[in-house]
Amino acid sequence: MARGETRFGGERTSQVLGPGRAVRGGSIGITRQIAQTFIPDGSAAVATNYGIFFTAPAININRLNGATPGPVWQVASVRARWEAACTAGPTTFMVVKVPSGTAKAAGIACLAAGIDVTAAADTIVNGVINTTTANLQLNDGDSLALVPTGTLTSLTGLAVMVEMFRIKG
Repeated sequence: MARGETRFGGERTSQVLGPGRAVRGGSIGITRQIAQTFIPDGSAAVATNYGIFFTAPAININRLNGATPGPVWQVASVRARWEAACTAGPTTFMVVKVPSGTAKAAGIACLAAGIDVTAAADTIVNGVINTTTANLQLNDGDSLALVPTGTLTSLTGLAVMVEMFRIKG
């Protein structure tokens, strides 16, 4: 293992840890974060099973003072995969940013267009990121949610991964 790298279990995580700055306790700042959700089996065909799957932390983990504003995270990529495609089209889902106090249905689109779940199963699909930067930035307490559109007939085993980078804090 190279200097400055660490291991959690068998996974090498040096690419996740940024240079950070030494603070009390010598912590290293996290600069990359992955938010994932999985809706197993036939549960993916039920719209009420979609919802919030990530909330941005309200306190900056690099400082001990709770009054310090937390980091700002920016969505960099969205990837999805499902075990069986939806048989009723058109059907999509959107990853949305949901500020605190806002219903997920009124969330702000993080993608230029929803991901089409009628496409081939067991294939990674990369979402096209929205070009409006403000739509991608999560502040303290902002959440990410999935919002489906259309009829989810026969969709099974939906997995979604969102990669984010810290841009402030």
